[in-house]
Amino acid sequence: MQLELISRSPTNHENGNSILFVHGAYHAAWCWEEHFLDYFSNSGYFAYALSLRGHGNSESFALQKVGFNEYLEDIKQTIQKLGQQTILVGHSLGGMLVQKYIETNAVPAAVIMSATTPQGLNAVGKRLLSLYPIKTMQMLLTGNPNTFWHSSQVIQNMFLSPEITEDKKNHYTKRIVSQSEPGHLMLKELPSLKFNRPIKPQRILVLKGKKDALIQDRECNMLADIHQVRPVFLDQLPHDLMLGENWKLAADTTLNWLQAEGLH
Repeated sequence: MQLELISRSPTNHENGNSILFVHGAYHAAWCWEEHFLDYFSNSGYFAYALSLRGHGNSESFALQKVGFNEYLEDIKQTIQKLGQQTILVGHSLGGMLVQKYIETNAVPAAVIMSATTPQGLNAVGKRLLSLYPIKTMQMLLTGNPNTFWHSSQVIQNMFLSPEITEDKKNHYTKRIVSQSEPGHLMLKELPSLKFNRPIKPQRILVLKGKKDALIQDRECNMLADIHQVRPVFLDQLPHDLMLGENWKLAADTTLNWLQAEGLH
């Protein structure tokens, strides 16, 4: 399996720790390359961003042959390459993948951003139905989530910060709508998953932006409750907190937590 892996090596001091960033649905490694890879490599980490199969420049597959377990295998394959002592950072769907991975695999630490539980997704679905009734019904009737998520209006309202420039907004939207996700994954697999507390105690940080239009605070709390941790809610940050004008707040919060955990 040929998977895109964008990397940055430490530029100043090296602390010996590696971080693997995992993107969410309709994104790819590029979303971490915008700011986070350089930020964390400048802070002494080996920083890597993975594109899951069918995303970015990774090997493509027919959508009907790709599901949650296949994406999980992509993470496992990458960690085998980087080494088991790799810190994981996952965003949205990537956060759900990280959650599932750490249930049975020990990692130095994990950061889960803008994510919820499978049960929380049901509330998200109801909210989308109220906001976009026609588009949501079309998605449900056709079983094709791409008819919904390939809408520039939906992407900009649900994912992006209204404060970013029009040029950036259009650039990010174009990259996001260029990706597709399997209908069975988005509409059937994810809502039916079962999340469990990791077998071994893990160091977990749960982050969410207060301006996240897709995931609400109570839905993020459902995920944090699994780990018996208090989520950190960041003012002014949207769902795509790595792309907003205030992206550094999310990066600083993550870095400060890793340093407090002795991973520096």
